[in-house]
Amino acid sequence: EIKTIKEIAEGLNQPLYLVGGFLRDIFLSRKNFDLDFIVKNETLTIATKAVKIFRAKLIVMDKEHIVNYRVVKRGLSIDFSEIFKRDIHIDLARRDFTINSIAYCLDDEQLYDDFNGIKDLKGRLIRMVSRDAFDRDSLRMLRAARYFTTLKDFQIDKDTFSCIISKRELITNSSSERIKDEMDKIILSDSPLKGLALVLKTGL
Repeated sequence: EIKTIKEIAEGLNQPLYLVGGFLRDIFLSRKNFDLDFIVKNETLTIATKAVKIFRAKLIVMDKEHIVNYRVVKRGLSIDFSEIFKRDIHIDLARRDFTINSIAYCLDDEQLYDDFNGIKDLKGRLIRMVSRDAFDRDSLRMLRAARYFTTLKDFQIDKDTFSCIISKRELITNSSSERIKDEMDKIILSDSPLKGLALVLKTGL
């Protein structure tokens, strides 16, 4: 699928970047069937072509205030969105945690790791990209608890933990549906009590 999408993007002269959880899980040797791509232009065109080739379904989403096109087929989910302000560095600076702020350009095979995400993966550390990460999306605080639960031997960075406690009231800004989705992932994990204890400890 990655090779096919790369060929579609090349046909439109669009640099293609693979980002987020898929890259994170490659480093952690974890299975992940969700692909996240960002491009500068022609996002919908690329997604539409992928739908036809894969005989899949197209879903238009508003993901953290960014229009996101999701191509869904059985056992696989592929997201396409535009690079924020068409600058890969600005885009990565807006992401939640350093371990998710890694990008790989399929054109020049260059890895972008502006916030030492690989170092934090090796150190098993969940660390916010910036202090306003939770202001932009308060659900990220609960997501930190989910990663703490589902990623083996990971800990939350001290500054990140303190920031969650100080901004915990912001969680009410997130929709109940999104909160339920994160809580379901914690409860259905292999260590639900570990995650639920953290949710109580932080006051979320």
